[in-house]
Amino acid sequence: MLLNERIYRTYTDETQVLTERSDLNSVTGATATGTGFSVTPMFFETTTDKLDRDLISEIFGPVTVIVRYTEADLRGAVARTVDVLPSSLTATLHSAADENALVQELTALVSEHAGRIVFDGFPPGWRCRGPKPTADRGRRRTPCTPRSARPPSAGSCAR
Repeated sequence: MLLNERIYRTYTDETQVLTERSDLNSVTGATATGTGFSVTPMFFETTTDKLDRDLISEIFGPVTVIVRYTEADLRGAVARTVDVLPSSLTATLHSAADENALVQELTALVSEHAGRIVFDGFPPGWRCRGPKPTADRGRRRTPCTPRSARPPSAGSCAR
């Protein structure tokens, strides 16, 4: 359910434009039912070589774009993606414990486009156990403590 008619019309107009693109795969969720400004959730799928600025404009509502890439082309895919995206206040990198070298490379790629890098969902310098703080809806606190060692690539990021 969207907030008002203007947002509803924007959602339906913008998702219709994306649905008509032959270079995208589109998937819709369950058909919206009910009164008011109900809409059907959608996602669109593309690859990094087909990603363009028209795909990343903001649409308020249940819609997302999934960009596929091959593992062999991860660095090239990230470079192409951040070149298409507008600069942002933050960028988030999720990684495994044994990917420090990759984290350094990807941080160098995205740091020119983002004011702050967030690692694994938390700002640099913090380690949290348990569910993410937003996942528990305030019923309990997730214990967060300063990390003894920040990711090696976090040195250039603001705290």
